[in-house]
Amino acid sequence: MSRYQAELEKHLEKYAGPIEGRFENLLIVRATKNRDCHVVITCDLSDAPMKSPQPEWKWAELCVLLPSDWPLDPKIWESDPNFGWPMRELGRLVRFAREKETWLGFGHSVPNGDPPQPFASTTRQCGSFLLPPLELPEKFTRLRLEDGEILNFWAVVPIYADELAVKKNQRMPALLQAMSQKGVRDIIDPTRPTIFEKSRAPKSIKKWLLGR
Repeated sequence: MSRYQAELEKHLEKYAGPIEGRFENLLIVRATKNRDCHVVITCDLSDAPMKSPQPEWKWAELCVLLPSDWPLDPKIWESDPNFGWPMRELGRLVRFAREKETWLGFGHSVPNGDPPQPFASTTRQCGSFLLPPLELPEKFTRLRLEDGEILNFWAVVPIYADELAVKKNQRMPALLQAMSQKGVRDIIDPTRPTIFEKSRAPKSIKKWLLGR
């Protein structure tokens, strides 16, 4: 649990909404009429500082933004990998930072294995790309804590193997530009086309379930 737990929760409720539930080291906030996504956020990455090159990046928490029709029942997450993988990925990234004694921040990408493996049977996405959570107010992305430290919040955006290759070979700005041009959002969409495929209308989670 984060050493900044109380401040984190107050900040989350101010800018995202009431904390509806908890699952392991995750806090859950339901979608609202003004925001079409749920927020699931870690509360244990900031239990210790990361080994970042600059002090302002050493404290962080990660979140996933789930479509409003994504089930929020942890029992479903545990029983159905196709709905639980975003939460498992949050835990994997926290462990990655700890075990590798590294840090996570803006523009970082982490493949799911070597070679990268899909997160679930219903998606080919196989890596995580960290961005500010654009669906939330800008003031949410950084919290100045009472002790003067800064706590950063990063959204985990799942990406494909070809997008990971762009990030690796052409660097972060190239991937950001391509994703922006294709209208890729930070709300998780397991079936979105890669930045190299023709865009199409997003499929709702309910329709996706019926079609799998």
